[in-house]
Amino acid sequence: MSFTVSSSVGQTFDVAVTEISVVAEDEAIHAVTIASDVQSAPSISTEDGMSMAIGGDATAVGEDTLAVAEVSAFLGDDGNVQIASGSADFLAIGEGDPGTYANAYSYVDFVGDADQVVTLNVSVTEYVQEPDQAAWYSSSESTLFAMDVDDVPAGEPVDDVVAVDDIAEPEPSLELPLTLEPSEDPACGCSGDEPSYTIDDNVVLFDVSATAVADNTVVTVDFFGLTVEDQLSTATVGVILGIE
Repeated sequence: MSFTVSSSVGQTFDVAVTEISVVAEDEAIHAVTIASDVQSAPSISTEDGMSMAIGGDATAVGEDTLAVAEVSAFLGDDGNVQIASGSADFLAIGEGDPGTYANAYSYVDFVGDADQVVTLNVSVTEYVQEPDQAAWYSSSESTLFAMDVDDVPAGEPVDDVVAVDDIAEPEPSLELPLTLEPSEDPACGCSGDEPSYTIDDNVVLFDVSATAVADNTVVTVDFFGLTVEDQLSTATVGVILGIE
């Protein structure tokens, strides 16, 4: 297992965990990758107002596939306080022959003056690969919150860097969604309070909400979905919001 941490005081904290295990030689390979980063800092811009771009994509290749795209975004200005919040959740699941694959990606970008901007990115990829079948799970989540209160000056970012070495390898705190014995058919769901999915055929799901409240606003939403029977599910969403 490999585990790395990098941090910048008051601004970023990054974690990546990778684990690969062989259940039995020539029978099954089980791999898990978890990555996350948190960033927190003021934002200073020469542009008026606030703008945000948020979205991502999910693609699954296989006999039975699912691609889910969920995006929620809000910008608001009541004259004294400006707020930006957004979340992008993308999920890809594939089951089928050894060529099965799944990948999810999400992003969120912010431009504008803000006393503080906090972003969180988390991604999980897990697969079980056997000689005659495979199951893949990939999820990516990006979250942002920013606030600007009039007449409160934004602070300067902290540039000091703290190096963290010789950190003990942790056990993943997340109970991962794939629990597959080599003799079973590939199946994927989620444990705990997470939703579970029964994959049948090739499916794409969308859930998008975007709202801007101010004197001058703009909202654009672009989305694309495609399924190919017994082959593919893919979903892409891009949302841009602006207020002034």
